Amino acid sequence: MTEIVDTCLMDRPTTGDPRGTLLWADRWAASLSHDPETVLELVDTLSDADTERTDDCLTLMSRILDEARMNHENEEPVTRDFFQVLATGLTERTEAGKLDAETCFGLCQAYLRAGLTPPDQLRTAPDAFEDLAGDEIPELPDVAGLAEGLVPGGSTPFETYTGLREVVGAMPAQVTTAFLTQTIGQGDPRMIAVGRYFLLDPVAEMRDAAIAGFGLLAESAHVDAALLSDLILIRNWLPNGKALDTLIKTALRREPSGGTVPQPWQLHRMMTSLPDGTGSQSIIGVCSRGSTRAVAAAMIKEGHGIKDAYVIPCSSRGDQKAIVEQIEQAMTMHDVSPSYIAPAIGFALGDGLARDAATTPGFLDVAPMLGIGDVTPQTEGHAALLAAVDPEGEL
Repeated sequence: MTEIVDTCLMDRPTTGDPRGTLLWADRWAASLSHDPETVLELVDTLSDADTERTDDCLTLMSRILDEARMNHENEEPVTRDFFQVLATGLTERTEAGKLDAETCFGLCQAYLRAGLTPPDQLRTAPDAFEDLAGDEIPELPDVAGLAEGLVPGGSTPFETYTGLREVVGAMPAQVTTAFLTQTIGQGDPRMIAVGRYFLLDPVAEMRDAAIAGFGLLAESAHVDAALLSDLILIRNWLPNGKALDTLIKTALRREPSGGTVPQPWQLHRMMTSLPDGTGSQSIIGVCSRGSTRAVAAAMIKEGHGIKDAYVIPCSSRGDQKAIVEQIEQAMTMHDVSPSYIAPAIGFALGDGLARDAATTPGFLDVAPMLGIGDVTPQTEGHAALLAAVDPEGEL
């Protein structure tokens, strides 16, 4: 195992090029995702490494965990015990004092970037959050101000969400819950926008904390009509969507009004790949809104619903065209009618929710760009799917 780790580290590029580091991580992640003992050997090298190598190894860890998660989702038997063996080894090293707080934080981030919950033993609270570690949720003076200090200024709500979850998710569960609940519940407009993404977070405790935060907003009459509309839609995208019913009813009783509804996007072109051997299909939309241009991307996967969704901002029409061409070079895409997307996404949602799969947070941004912001899950099964593609029964 040591020889494998040594070879891996010798193969690491030292040019400082982020793309080279990502290619290196991709090259090693697949094989290491089947070998938790070797991954633990890699972790053992972190305490003695310089900052640059540590950062690169944590990038590799995130990719390994991502590969292992996908292996588990695809029911590969060889990965059945991967996460248990890895968590046990990390716990032993933490309890023996072999992993310092900085390394534990980095490992937590690697787990979170892979859509996984970090092992409890790795999660520590900074001194500023020690008072949150009790069983009761205390009142905090200005959680929104604290959140602003944890992410770069000028970030979009989604960028703030991705940065914030990697910090808050590395803290003990009760700290995560208290912080997120009050980040949303204190009613700061920017943090409310960020909180919508937490409702769809892959980590269940973050979803639950966001629901509690929006519950506080509903009770204090801080849910306007636009936000209520979002909450009603998101309720249909959640495995535990019924958990939102109480706060939605509370908000409805107050007959909310106001809020800002963004201008609609114009969809210029729709493309999809053919489903692959794992039941995955990529969906691409070329969109504009005024002078703003973007490419919306989503991936649906059998048994997992809306697996991924993200927006690629474009600086110009030419930039948008170049990005689309790069996508078409990377995979075979087929132009489809926009009317294809709503039923495809609807059936994917229904399939995922039937197996308790959370819809990816990026879908909040992608859905309105594809003109399906009001899409609901289709749960009637194969009969409804066949009726949609062959309504006359000719086949």
